[in-house]
This record gives sequence, structure tokens and C-alpha cells, in this order.
Amino acid sequence: MAVSRVARLALGAALLALGGLTLTAPSAERPPRAPRGGRAERVLAEEAELPTPKTWRELRRHPRFDHSPGSGWRTQLLPDKEASDPRRVQEGLTRAERLSGVLRVLDGADLSSWSAINVATAWHRLAKFSRLPKRGAAPDQRDLQIRDLQRRLAERARELGPEEFTPRSISTLFYAWGLKRFKCKLLKPFSISARTRLKEFDPQSIANMVFGMGLLGLQYEDRLLEEVGKQVPQRLIEFQLEEVISMFYSLGKLRYSPAEGKLLAAMGDYATSSEICFG
Repeated sequence: MAVSRVARLALGAALLALGGLTLTAPSAERPPRAPRGGRAERVLAEEAELPTPKTWRELRRHPRFDHSPGSGWRTQLLPDKEASDPRRVQEGLTRAERLSGVLRVLDGADLSSWSAINVATAWHRLAKFSRLPKRGAAPDQRDLQIRDLQRRLAERARELGPEEFTPRSISTLFYAWGLKRFKCKLLKPFSISARTRLKEFDPQSIANMVFGMGLLGLQYEDRLLEEVGKQVPQRLIEFQLEEVISMFYSLGKLRYSPAEGKLLAAMGDYATSSEICFG
């Protein structure tokens, strides 16, 4: 093995000495390499490809990201234009899936431009995602924040007036006020509006309104309850069983037994005639 290696080396040296021959086949001439730039040149080339600098507001509104009210790509407060745009506000409220998302839309917002549907939806979201303070416990910072928002929303509802709210929005308000046990001077004008427009309410709206009244203990709104007692028996076929049971429960909490219309008897007949599985 060692002799063979020495022989190969000697043969190679002899060939080189005879004619400058190479041991490899001739190849095409390679082009000279371009000189490599220094670090400074590379940095300048990279910077030339960078996008134009943008402000934080421009970045938040980039179409690549979802920057609608209530989404995660936001600072705590909404930009002024978005917070006063009813359409954008409604998108943010309906998209919010937790209390923090609702608060991002509400905190610092100027409610003077909010529509009735904005106010009703904000009430519903607050009631859905926030909890009632514990009895006897001192309110924490979040409780105080929600109270202030409730006050501002109630003031905006008063400015708009019940005539600006659809029957479904009025029902939503009663439902949310019931969940939050929120009693204020708005109850009377909105109860009057609901009584005079009850024929425009769909079954779900009637059931939700009565449910909220039961949570609030509005026994004194007897004229509205009487109107419910007159109209609902004629429309019970339109109601879902769950809606009838909800109204039955709420009217029981109110200790309400209408003199006319035989509402409770009609609701009982409806429930027993339905296919209910007890067990």
C-alpha cells in the first residue's frame, strides 16, 4: 500500500515536469468573482428594502390586521372617529366576547353620537359579561367603572327617548336592567312606550321584557302587565315553550294574576298541552 502511494506521487511529478500537464481534464474558464461588499454596503441594501415608516395610528388601521373596536389589536381607548361611528361601535360591541372587549369600546367614548341600537347592545353586553357585586361587599375598581358606564348609558338613553328604540331594543334594555338590577327613572317612560307598542313586539321580545320586569320586581307597572295579559293569550301559538315558561316564572315572582285575559290559565294550558318530558 505504501509503495503504490509513492509511485503515484512520482508519476504525477514526472508529468508536471514534462509539459506542465495537469491530472484533471481542462475546463471552461470561470468568470471572476464579484468583490463582496463590506458590512456597511449590506446594511444600506437591507435598509433600501424596508417599508416606509408609519405612525402607530396608521399601523393599527393596516388592512392586514383586524383593528375594529373590541378586537385585540388596539390600545385601551378607541380613536375618536371610530368611537363616534355608530356602525364601527356596533361591530365592536357585537364582536366582543368578554368584558374587557366591551370596556375597550366604552371607556372614554363620546356617547353623544351613539344610536339607540348602540346603547341597547352596550347594555346587553355589560349585563352578559359582568357580575353583580356581592351583597355587603365594598365595590372594587371594576364595579365602580361599570357603575359609571351604566350611568352614562342611561343618560344617553334618556337623551334619545324611548321613541328612538325599536321594540326589540326596548326588550333588550329591560332584560339587561333586570340582570344588573338597575332601577332608574327611565323605567316609567320605557314602560309606557312598551305598553303602547306591544303589538309590535315579537314573542321573544315580550318574554325577555317580562323576564327583566320580574328580576326588577316591577309590580307597580300594572298597566303594562295588564296589556301583556290581554295580548299574549291570543298570540301564545307564536311563542316557544321556553318563552312561555320564562314568563310564567317571572309573573310568579311579581305575584301577578291579571283580572282580565286569563293569561296564567292560558299559559298553563299551553304548557300542559305541549310535549314536555318530566324526569
